[in-house]
Amino acid sequence: MLKQFRSTLKYKLSVLLIVAILIPLLTFGFVLYLMASDISEDKTKDAGMNGMKQISTNIEFITQDIENTVIFLIGQDEIQSYLTTSNPSVSQQAEVISLLIDLAMPKSYIFDISIIPNRSDSETLSLNPMIDANYPPLPNRNQFNPIPFQEYKGWTQVHNMQTASYGNKNVVTYMHPVRSIGQFDSIGMITVSIPESELSSILLDNNISNVENVLLLNEQQQILSAKNRDWLNRTLTSVYPNIPPALTQQSGFTERGEGLTRETVMYFTIPQLNWKLISLVPYDQYMSENRYVLFLTIAAASGALLCISALIIFFVQWVTKPLQKVTQHLREAEPDIPIPTYPRKSVDEVGLFIHSYNSLSDRIAILKEQVKMKEAWKKQLDLRALQAQINPHFLYNTLSSIKWKALLEKQDDIASMVGSLSNLLRFSLNKGMEFCEVQQEVEHAKHYTKIQASRVPGQFEIQFVIEEQILDRQMLKLVLQPLIENAIQHGFKEKKDPRYDYRLCTIELDQHMTFTIEDNGVGIESANLVELKRIIQLPMDQYQLEFGHYGLRNVHQRLMLHYGPEAGLQVSSTINNGTKVTFTIPIIEGETP
Repeated sequence: MLKQFRSTLKYKLSVLLIVAILIPLLTFGFVLYLMASDISEDKTKDAGMNGMKQISTNIEFITQDIENTVIFLIGQDEIQSYLTTSNPSVSQQAEVISLLIDLAMPKSYIFDISIIPNRSDSETLSLNPMIDANYPPLPNRNQFNPIPFQEYKGWTQVHNMQTASYGNKNVVTYMHPVRSIGQFDSIGMITVSIPESELSSILLDNNISNVENVLLLNEQQQILSAKNRDWLNRTLTSVYPNIPPALTQQSGFTERGEGLTRETVMYFTIPQLNWKLISLVPYDQYMSENRYVLFLTIAAASGALLCISALIIFFVQWVTKPLQKVTQHLREAEPDIPIPTYPRKSVDEVGLFIHSYNSLSDRIAILKEQVKMKEAWKKQLDLRALQAQINPHFLYNTLSSIKWKALLEKQDDIASMVGSLSNLLRFSLNKGMEFCEVQQEVEHAKHYTKIQASRVPGQFEIQFVIEEQILDRQMLKLVLQPLIENAIQHGFKEKKDPRYDYRLCTIELDQHMTFTIEDNGVGIESANLVELKRIIQLPMDQYQLEFGHYGLRNVHQRLMLHYGPEAGLQVSSTINNGTKVTFTIPIIEGETP
């Protein structure tokens, strides 16, 4: 039962209409979802980039303030005096410590300030009593000329500083060499340390929503601060092996991973420091923000689909009911019994179909007779065309022998004429084929004109103008020669000028070939031309051989039977100016029709 229903028009129309509506609905929902995803992703990226700019501003403020503090300390007399005096007094040390406390007290982000003299008789002064600074190896910016510790200027990586007051503390230190103001000699080093926890709090206190992995990298791509303390001082590629290495721009976005597990990598370079902020946003974050829109889209599309499906089923049932009745009548019809009619209830397309169905029986009978008649006349015309040619096999073999004897007797004109006749007959046989190439048909016409020229030498001349690109096209066989024969036979009548010219030309345009045979003969009077057109257009059952013009009519009927009504002959003529016969046939690609 289900299989039978699936084979009905009702089922096919219902499925087709539902699918035709479902596809746009799903497409609209999918496009809406993609648009929401893009908008959400853009908003998240903008928020993330704004957050990183704020982080950059905060970090840049702290680092710039520390660098300015160091410059300020270098110019203080207390610092210069302590670093240049041998065995400085306790009061000098107290003045330096007091200065350091005054500077660091209002700045919670300063963990330690140390004054490191180059002199061996002076000790290092620190804001916090230092047990071990554990300064890390300095970046080797020039492997051939390493910078000594006393001359290094810049920020270090994270290192563990041990103090008496606070114990062990992960810090990032800014180091700046100190030179004497008068002599500009290296006299020591000033270091200012920031707790790594201070940088971490800045990274976590930002407006990048739902972003956990925010990293701060130095120039060497080492991690200065991160939520995961185990990542400190590790390189970015060691933490994320498959992260794109080329983050050469000041800021931007790139992708890490594929599919649903991919992440958006946002990066921003802190000016002057050349540090980078890196944050990773998982793709699932974008998805979660679009689920509500996706749910509403699915709900709306499902409700609309249910309503539309019910309407479609009702509509299809209303439209196909008459068609089902007609199908039932056709299924139960017998060949010898007229097809029963069905009442026509509308004037639309279905009503017109019912009207056509009611007259189907008569039309089928008429069409059967027409098809039978056309097939019979087509065979009869082709048979007459073949019968009109002299094609016994033994005849052109005999002609071939005559040609060779004429050549032996040096009768070249006779040999040429007999050779043309033999080729003419050989082409007429051609294994019974109805179609040939244009080149073969033209050669056949040339053989015929050569024979005629031998019969009446010097009385006419024919010119063949054939486009090369159509020579290998296929066309109906034995149509040009009868037309040329008709022109030669009728053109000589009452022609005073013994000179007579013919022209066969072709043209290819819009996938059609047009053939034209024209002459400068006596022409045809208007009344005779009208009668000629009427005769060649007569149906086969009304034509009689006594009417004449069998060659033109035969060609005309064969062209229409094989190519359609548009391919028939077009005849035009002017008294004393000649006659022109034209026909146009389509170009058929591929095999012979």
